[in-house]
Parts: sequence; structure tokens; C-alpha cells
Amino acid sequence: MIFFARGKFKSIQVDLLLTKNPLFKIVAEKFATKHPFEELSVPMATVEGMILLKLFALLERHVLQTDLTELKKTVSEEKQRIAKVEHGIQS
Repeated sequence: MIFFARGKFKSIQVDLLLTKNPLFKIVAEKFATKHPFEELSVPMATVEGMILLKLFALLERHVLQTDLTELKKTVSEEKQRIAKVEHGIQS
């Protein structure tokens, strides 16, 4: 499955991250801002989004798939814990 494409705009390399990848979708929804470009509004990752993307790129190449699965589980559990705290529910 293709998750990204690379292109060039004048002399600038541009990475397009497709939201078929669940992490890219999260970054697009929660860690991106929109910037006007010509007649378009282009989403760009925030600093936090860039950190997530860089960590993903590092981990994906060097961590066993089983470890990645466990990391994803941990992240999911932490997201649930954070959501509870944000909504005033503590366990």
C-alpha cells in the first residue's frame, strides 16, 4: 500500500503523506495547520506532528513488527487515559 508521495515545487522537495496510514491521518487531523498556497489551503504538520512523523520513520525501520504492535497498543492506551483526564474522568 502506498502511504506517501514525493514531489518538487520549484527547488523545494515536498512530501505528501496519504491518510491511508493511520498515523498520517492522526497527524493530519490533530497535528497540522492549514496554510494558504495559491488558491488552495494546504495542511502542514506542526512541530509536534513532525516529531511524531520522524519517530515513526525511525521506529519503522529498526523495530520488529511485534514490538511495533506493542508500541501501538501502548499509544492507544495512553490516548484513552489522556481522553479520560481531559474529560475529568480519572481511574
